[in-house]
Amino acid sequence: MNDRNYTIDLFKFISSILIIGIHTNLFVDINDTLNFAFVDIVCRLAVPFFAVCSGYFLSKSLAKNEFRAKPIKKQEWKMIKLYALWTLLYLLYSIPTWIKTGWMSFGAFKDYALATVTQGCHYHLWYLISLIYALPLFYLCVRFIKNRKLLFALMIALYIIKAISYGYTQWLPTFIQTIFGIGGKFSALFDAVFLLLPLLLLGFFISQKKISLKFSLVVFIVSFSLLTVEAFTLKVFGQESVSFIFMTFPTAYFLFSLISQINWNLNGKVCTLLGSASLIIYCFHPMIVELFIDIVPSSIILFLGTAIISVLLSLILMLIKARIKKTHL
Repeated sequence: MNDRNYTIDLFKFISSILIIGIHTNLFVDINDTLNFAFVDIVCRLAVPFFAVCSGYFLSKSLAKNEFRAKPIKKQEWKMIKLYALWTLLYLLYSIPTWIKTGWMSFGAFKDYALATVTQGCHYHLWYLISLIYALPLFYLCVRFIKNRKLLFALMIALYIIKAISYGYTQWLPTFIQTIFGIGGKFSALFDAVFLLLPLLLLGFFISQKKISLKFSLVVFIVSFSLLTVEAFTLKVFGQESVSFIFMTFPTAYFLFSLISQINWNLNGKVCTLLGSASLIIYCFHPMIVELFIDIVPSSIILFLGTAIISVLLSLILMLIKARIKKTHL
C-alpha cells in the first residue's frame, strides 16, 4: 500500500511557483500594498515549507532506520551533487555577463568560489548550501539530544536569533548589529544554524506528534493573521524585507501540519512528477528571469513566462531522467 501524501507533492510544486513570484515581484506594477502582501508574506512561506518538508521526511526515514545516519548521508550527498551541478551551470551562465561588463578576471572566479562556500554562488542557491551545512547539525540534534523539551527550546532559541537579526536589527545596540554583520559575511553557515536547522527540527516535531486537522487549520489562520500584522507593522517602520520574522515560524509549523493531513483524491503519478520537478524549477528559474527582465514590460507577464518555461523544462528533464532510469533497469 502506498501511503505517500500527494497533497504535499502538489504543494511543493505550488511553493516553487510562489518563489518565482518573489523573484519577479509579481504585482509590483499593479499595487505596492498588494505586492507586499502577496510576495513578501504569502510567497515567502514557500522556503520555510520546503525546509519543514525536508525535516519531516528525513525524520520519518531516520525513525525507520533506528536513527542511524544512512538517510542523512544519502540526502547530504544528493544535495552536494545538486549544488555542485548548479554551481557549475551558473558559472557558465555568468561568464558572458562578466565578459560584457569587463569583470572577467581571476578575481571574478575567486569571488565566485568564495561565494560558493560562504553564501551561495547565486542569490537563490543560498538554500542549497545552507541545507548542506544544516543536515549534519540536524542529525546530531535529533540523534543525541534525548530530552525533547530541551531540543524544542533550542529550536525556538535559534530561530529567535534569526528573526531578530533579520527583521529587528535597526532597534538593537550597535555592537550586536556588528556581530550580526560578521555573521552575514558567512550567511550560508549562519542561516544553516539559525534558520534551516530550526525549520528542519519543526519537521521533526511534526513527525513525532500529530495535531488534529481542525486545530491545525484554526491555529494556521491565527498565525498567518498575526504574521500579516507583524509584517505590515515592520513595513510601517521601514523594514521592507520580512521573509523570516517571529510569526513565520509558527505559521510554517501549522501550514505543514495542515497540508500533511489533507489527502485529496489526486493523480499520484502527476503529483509525484510535479513534486520532484519543484527543486529543478527553484534552481533554474532565475536564469529565465534575468534573461527577460529588461525585455518584458510587465511583472505579471514575466512571472507567467518564467513559470511556463521553468515548468516545461523541469518536466521534460524529469521525464528524460525517468526514461533513462527505466532503460537501465
